[in-house]
Amino acid sequence: MSAPASSGRRVRTGLFEIDFGALEVHKEGRRVPLQEQPFRVLAVLLERPGGVITREELHDRLWPTDTFVGFDEGINTAIRKLRVAFGDSADNPRFIETIPRRGYRFIAPVHNANVEPAQFSEHTSGLSQDVRLDEEPLKPDRDSARLTVPAKPELRTGSGKHWKLISLTLAVLVFSVGSYKYFHRSTKLTESDTILVSDFINTTGDPIFDGTLKQALTVKLAESPYFNILPDARVKETLGLMGHSSDERVLPPIAREVCQRAGGKVAVSGSIVAVGDRYMISLRATNCLTGADIAHEETEAQNRDRVLSSLGEMVLPLRQRLGELVSSIQRFDTPIEQATTKSLAALKAYTSGDQQRARGLDGQSVPFYKMAIDLDPDFAVAYARLGAVYGNLANSALADDYLTKAFERREHVSEREKFYIAAHYYADSTRETDKAIETLRLWTQTYPHDWVAFNNLSAEAVKVGQLDEAIKAGQEALRLNPANTFTYFSLSTAYFRASRFAEAHAICEQAIKSKRDSSDIHAMFVNLAFINGDEPEFERQVEQIEINAKADPGFLNQKAWIAFARGQAGTGRDLFKRSRVASLQEGNDTPVNSKDYAAFSSANEAQLEMELGNLQKARAKAELALKLMPRSSEVQSYTALVFARLGDFRRAEGLTRELTNRFPSDTLLSNVTLPAIQAIVETKKKNYSEAINALKLSIPYELGSHQDLPEGITFYQRGLAFLAEGFGEQAAAQFQKLLENRGIVAISPYWALAHLGLARANLLNARSRQGIAADAARVKALAAYKDFLTLWKDADPDIPILKLAKSEYAKCRDKL
Repeated sequence: MSAPASSGRRVRTGLFEIDFGALEVHKEGRRVPLQEQPFRVLAVLLERPGGVITREELHDRLWPTDTFVGFDEGINTAIRKLRVAFGDSADNPRFIETIPRRGYRFIAPVHNANVEPAQFSEHTSGLSQDVRLDEEPLKPDRDSARLTVPAKPELRTGSGKHWKLISLTLAVLVFSVGSYKYFHRSTKLTESDTILVSDFINTTGDPIFDGTLKQALTVKLAESPYFNILPDARVKETLGLMGHSSDERVLPPIAREVCQRAGGKVAVSGSIVAVGDRYMISLRATNCLTGADIAHEETEAQNRDRVLSSLGEMVLPLRQRLGELVSSIQRFDTPIEQATTKSLAALKAYTSGDQQRARGLDGQSVPFYKMAIDLDPDFAVAYARLGAVYGNLANSALADDYLTKAFERREHVSEREKFYIAAHYYADSTRETDKAIETLRLWTQTYPHDWVAFNNLSAEAVKVGQLDEAIKAGQEALRLNPANTFTYFSLSTAYFRASRFAEAHAICEQAIKSKRDSSDIHAMFVNLAFINGDEPEFERQVEQIEINAKADPGFLNQKAWIAFARGQAGTGRDLFKRSRVASLQEGNDTPVNSKDYAAFSSANEAQLEMELGNLQKARAKAELALKLMPRSSEVQSYTALVFARLGDFRRAEGLTRELTNRFPSDTLLSNVTLPAIQAIVETKKKNYSEAINALKLSIPYELGSHQDLPEGITFYQRGLAFLAEGFGEQAAAQFQKLLENRGIVAISPYWALAHLGLARANLLNARSRQGIAADAARVKALAAYKDFLTLWKDADPDIPILKLAKSEYAKCRDKL
């Protein structure tokens, strides 16, 4: 192998200076990052500036003579990195020109940089033999545009017509030049600009390229924080407004119109053509407003297996032509086969899975993602997608398994996909919500255009009760992607949890007007109607959901909670039973873990029966839940609460120990679930101070939402401990906090029971006071009892806690 000679010599070309001794390139005094192999290619090109250097010569000089495997990829990569470093383009080269089927040549003027500036002359020679320059700066020896300057014409004074003709000619010339510059000016993107990635024109007859190349191109562009990619949902919506099918392929020239209507600035289109065994790939970026070409890249893939890598090589110069800085390109430059997969077939399957998810068909996406993994066992993002899908389908065991496998492979993906995988892993596998939020915050800072990051941040912030951040993130997600149903639901949920019901209702109304309604949006309307006491609206929304979902186990579960919140335990039991039956039936033909959801439903019912005082029913449902899914974390958490309240400390402690061993880093388990269970145990043992002290950890998270625990339980349990210890004022404060935060106990018996707790706290205060103060406390107690009994006016009369409350109310009333 013969490398180019090196010395301490330096040369200049444009704003760049090349130092052969240090193997460095500088631009205006600042070092341009460039790896050694691209630099050595540059050195060979600069030995004969203006002359053609063949690919064979580059191979003989820089690669072992007996090794051709990987050479083409190596030289293509080196040339691509050189063009990125110099801000050059294959389509309109200023430094490195491609000579088709031959090689390359350096076409920019080159000067000696070793002489002092004062002595420098364009005719200075004397470079050593490793870099030879002509006496004058070299220009392209062909295909050069030449301007011929005509001799100065003689103008006769006094010729009015002649001057008018000259003025008119100049005016036309100025207008023409101005128009050309306007329509052909460089298009640089700003933070608010969006890019439409259109479908590829595929003339190969091979369907494996349909959708696949667009997916790969989108991933490579989205890898850069500089680009704001127009979401597919917005594209489909725009097609509908244009009178087209939302599933129509977006190809030129319709792509430009879609881009304009959707508010985009640049449309990036591509094509692939088969030429024998080779494939010609083209990318073109077009200004959506003017139709002018901004950039055009072409390359040739030697065979079908090289198409993806060849496409990846084209994206970097395209990114630079669109205005991205070289430093950003070099930082966010994951090889396309790592950012996606090296297998076209795997990427095709993955793309099909994403298409199913985009239609809201999570269950139908599973076979495609599994196929992608079978074809490429290292396809990290496909594992992550499966983990997210199984989480949505209430199969926590499989979700954990796939997210763990994705996390183990995360080093081989792009920066954006690393964020996606890590956030889901921390949120859903290890359940380190604090780490998930930290990752999501960094994701939003690095990729400020990515609505997924903001939407997920909103959801995770809701979990830990950081509701202001949840609202802010939800607002940004909706701003970035108003065409996606999830953004409306996430923001409405954040508002609802913060007890800002008017804003939650407004967001849901906007979802309906924008045709973004879903079962989740209608379920939110059910909650809003319930808390507002709007029975007609409540029934209308319930009917709407039942028409669309019929025996949906999730909605049946929600209705069961509503029944228990009203004290209608009999109705609630029937609904929970129907939910279990529906989930088991649904599990016969979908990937949903039917036993998991049926067990969760039973655990919910056990905990609610416990709060109402139906101890035998609570134990029976807890045992059923554990029988169905003994390893479910949700089941173990809920049943541990029940056994603790029943005084079965051995069972409760065994379940909490297993949870701790399985999820040692779980944020909410450590700070909310376990303290709540411990507080119940200590209260049952009459260690009230220890119970109150155990709940101190939960204070920062008490406005949060936790699937493993009923919301509001820490306020409620702390209030019970204060009551048992005889501290009426402190107990009243805890129950009052529940009443002031209706959003966390909207559909829960704790809303009604907080009124009862407040009544008992005021009654305790009355007993510890005398005279007017005692009477005032007793009046407050009586009012709270009335509120509770009004809320449960239609409750089942045999509920133990209701019967006791009626007795207490009668005694309190008699004393006034």
